[in-house]
Amino acid sequence: MSSALKQAVIAGIGEVPLTADGSGRSPDYMTYGAALAACNDAGIDPRDIDGVVKYTYDGSMSAMTLAATLGTAELACAIEVPSGGGSSVALVDVARAFVESGRARAVICFRTLTGQEWLKQMSMGDPLRPYYLDGVNYMRASGWTGYLHMFASIYEEYAARYPMSRETLFQSLNLMRANAALNPESIFKNPVGRDEYFDPDVRTVGPFTSFDEYASSDLSCAVVVTAAGVSSNPDREVEIAASAQSHGPDPRTWFDLRPTSNSWPESPSSFVANQLYAEAGIGPDQIDVAAVYDCTSFTYLDLVETFGLCERGEVADLVADKAFLSDGRRPVNPHGGDLTCGYSAGFRHVLEAVRQLRGEATNQVDNAEHALVTAPQIGPTSGAILRRRSN
Repeated sequence: MSSALKQAVIAGIGEVPLTADGSGRSPDYMTYGAALAACNDAGIDPRDIDGVVKYTYDGSMSAMTLAATLGTAELACAIEVPSGGGSSVALVDVARAFVESGRARAVICFRTLTGQEWLKQMSMGDPLRPYYLDGVNYMRASGWTGYLHMFASIYEEYAARYPMSRETLFQSLNLMRANAALNPESIFKNPVGRDEYFDPDVRTVGPFTSFDEYASSDLSCAVVVTAAGVSSNPDREVEIAASAQSHGPDPRTWFDLRPTSNSWPESPSSFVANQLYAEAGIGPDQIDVAAVYDCTSFTYLDLVETFGLCERGEVADLVADKAFLSDGRRPVNPHGGDLTCGYSAGFRHVLEAVRQLRGEATNQVDNAEHALVTAPQIGPTSGAILRRRSN
């Protein structure tokens, strides 16, 4: 491969229409539809796909099955990446490595979830994902039954140091619903009323209510990563300016990483943030739009600070100022995120970032040149900075 083809880009994105969970569509059907849509968006013949990157477990077809279904002429590389939301951008990072090393020419990454199946998997030990078993099984005796206990603990850690309250969470989720109101694909568009939110009957874990959690849906989305200029639509390619993965300063298992670690303020996400800004050669002030992991109404707030989009302790003020609206001074998740559109383990955030940099988003941020995409603050995690290509 010549040096001119070493820069990896996202050449195509695709997904099937979002529906609330229980749609009856099979995961394989959704995966194939999303993959075809991504290839078509890139102007690439599906038979020319020579690499596949997917989650270890997503309830859908294997990498080899997808390659066979697409009619791939030759599968040069295939890999399954473990973890949940932490790997949402790791898929792109791995695909980038394949392309820039010359191992593959066109790599497809995908994420498929059926809501009910995912919720079931999150509530029990899963032999298909041992990274959950090693943490969940021994934490369960202490009353920890899933991700909400982890993020409730991180919330309490944050609130002990900085301004943060359930009032901030109430405003936070309604900011995302305000963004979602302009997105025809979103599931939750209507604002949550104060009486609804503060009703004791809707409390779940820690500070959270049923409104603070992600929307559950059936979905599949895919991206095609190629070398620059390979696709038939080079003007719509989005450059992967930087990408990184990290298990942070104190690697442990998934569920026990932050609450039992004394590494604060360092975290897997802070390690990723430092790598991204160094590689991209920019600072947080040059990020025009952020697509930030948001399994709860607090998760993305903590990440905004971790990635330097505001100073420590300032995020509650930004929420009050409505800075995270699509037309605010610090746009975050203009599409409404997984909180309103359905849980994709954060992978749909990659698609939103690409749309923003192409100028094709529903809630378009003006003149977006750099987009930040992040996975959660617990490890292993990942992130990327995408850049609009110069004509």
